[in-house]
This record gives sequence, C-alpha cells and structure tokens, in this order.
Amino acid sequence: MAYQCASFFRILFFRNFGVFGRLGMQRVLKTKLKEFRTKLGLTQEELARRAGVRRETIIHLEKGQHNSSLRLAWEVARILGTTVDELFTFVEEAEGE
Repeated sequence: MAYQCASFFRILFFRNFGVFGRLGMQRVLKTKLKEFRTKLGLTQEELARRAGVRRETIIHLEKGQHNSSLRLAWEVARILGTTVDELFTFVEEAEGE
C-alpha cells in the first residue's frame, strides 16, 4: 500500500509540476471541493464529520490553504463520489498573483 501511495504521488507530482517549475511562476492548489460538496447538499460541518476532521480543515481545503494527506484526500473524494484527481489540481500562476 505504501508503495502504491508513493507511486500515486509521484505521478500526480510530475503530471502537475513537471521536472522543474518555470521561473517567475508558482504552483497554486485549486480545488473543486466546494462545488462537489454543495451539489450533494452537504455543509462543511457534515463533510468534516464524515471525513473525521474539523470544519476548519474543510474550510482550508476549499480555499486551497491546506496540504491534505493522501488518506484525507481519498476519504473526502470517496464521500463526494469522485476522485482525488477531479477534486485537486495544481496550476501555474505568475508569482504575486
């Protein structure tokens, strides 16, 4: 299992980051978590309870301010009926944006 997790992160990392980032660019976490949560009619509190975390964690995830563990990302994706790939992506933005 640990090997599969490491391989998953390696694939996700290189797919999103490549080998080197571009100069003057930063990687920003984007998430569709709120979109999926509201489609299912879940509150942040309910999603947090089901995922076994605090509501503040869900708030930070939705804002892209929390670097979640793979286990939490999989659990949230499972609850929302989607995949980690669908929920979280990294995009390049010019630094300072």
